[in-house]
Parts: sequence; structure tokens; C-alpha cells
Amino acid sequence: MRQVGFIDTTIRDGQASLWAMNMRTHRMLPAMPLLDEAGFDQMEFLAAGSRLKKFVRHLAEDPWDWIKLGAEAAKKTQLRWHGYISSASMSGHVPSEVGELLIRKVVDLGITYTRTGNNWNDFAAAGVEKQRLESLGMTPVINVMYSVSPRHTDAYFLDKAREAAALAPWRLCFKDCGRAADPGAHA
Repeated sequence: MRQVGFIDTTIRDGQASLWAMNMRTHRMLPAMPLLDEAGFDQMEFLAAGSRLKKFVRHLAEDPWDWIKLGAEAAKKTQLRWHGYISSASMSGHVPSEVGELLIRKVVDLGITYTRTGNNWNDFAAAGVEKQRLESLGMTPVINVMYSVSPRHTDAYFLDKAREAAALAPWRLCFKDCGRAADPGAHA
């Protein structure tokens, strides 16, 4: 039987949207037990790139506290990282070795799931990233990026979902990457 799991993104995306990534660790922690009891398959917990920099530069907080204390607070629900090893997700030209160190640290702190892929639905590249993440102790969810344009047909998404599934990921995620007011703008 096929299942659809629900992922909560309040702590990652909700606070980024509503708080402009200014939520402090002591504001996140009281919400964790409530979210943990809600029955989600996972909680997407942190996107690395600009968020880690925000902790240090603007909030004067240790970014590892967010990860460590949040992971300790999630007793029932798996937390999910949102980030890649590659530099593109790290907001600049960061060597992949730094990305690997980051992933190793996150795994050490208790987060062992992540979401990966790329905006081009290039599953050859996603397969390489998946293998690298698995070698570092992460279980990847593979994104199939959704968009609206004449090119993005049902047949296109069926083909891309098959390509992603051929990588044998733990899960697939159909992810929107936003769209302009004019759907033809993505063509």
C-alpha cells in the first residue's frame, strides 16, 4: 500500500517567512513538543546556507544550539535537514569539503534525513549527491521540482518522477520552486 506522509515545515520555512529568519532558539523550543506530538512523518528543521550565518551575524547565537536542542526535543518525529553538500545551497563559493564537514556535524547532532535535488531535475547529478550524503550518514529524500510552463507537462513530470525513483531514495518530494505571475515566464 502506498502512503503519503506529511512533513511540517513550520520551524524551517514558517519562521523564515514570518520572522525573516530572526526566530531565536529559545522561541523555537516551546513549539517542538507540540509539533512532535502532531503525528507528522518528519519536520523539516533547518536550511543551512543563510540561516547559519544569520544565527552568528544577526542573532549572536550559536547555530549548533538550534540543531542540538531541537534534535533533543523531537522525541517521536524525525527532523529533516534541508541542504546539500554543493556550494550553491551554501550561499556562495563554499568548497564541498566544508559542506561535508557540515553534514557530518549535523549527523553527529542527531539529524540524519535531508532533502536534496536540483532545480533542473538533473537526476544524474542528484544521484551523485545522494551517494555522497549516504556516505556521510544522511538518508536523502529526492526532490522532483515542480513548475508551471508549457515545457512542464504531465508527461515531463511522469518521466522525471521515474528518473528520481530509479535512484531508490528513501522518499520522493514534489517541490515547487515558485513561479512568476505569468506562468509562461518559466518557458
